[in-house]
Amino acid sequence: MVRVQAIAAGQQYLDSIRQYIKTTGVDTGLPAAPVVAIDPGKGFLSHAAMQSPGDFTMTPACSALSLFDFECSVTVGWDEDGSTQSVQLVSYVASQAGF
Repeated sequence: MVRVQAIAAGQQYLDSIRQYIKTTGVDTGLPAAPVVAIDPGKGFLSHAAMQSPGDFTMTPACSALSLFDFECSVTVGWDEDGSTQSVQLVSYVASQAGF
């Protein structure tokens, strides 16, 4: 369940990075990563919401493939049961700023 949340949070952040690059034509000054709390769901024996175990960390990286094409990734990390987990999402962006 947490991995699905991590992918959704990372995809939303990657979408904002893609929109930024499409508009500006640069991969510098990227939007800051949002703070997204991990949703623990409800307890097994209770219908009360449990406290979040923490926030996801999101690290962006972009590199230019050509003048108007970029490869961007977001690595989403979180702690789960005492170990660090992560998932990486990758997207290609074609800037519209040069057209």
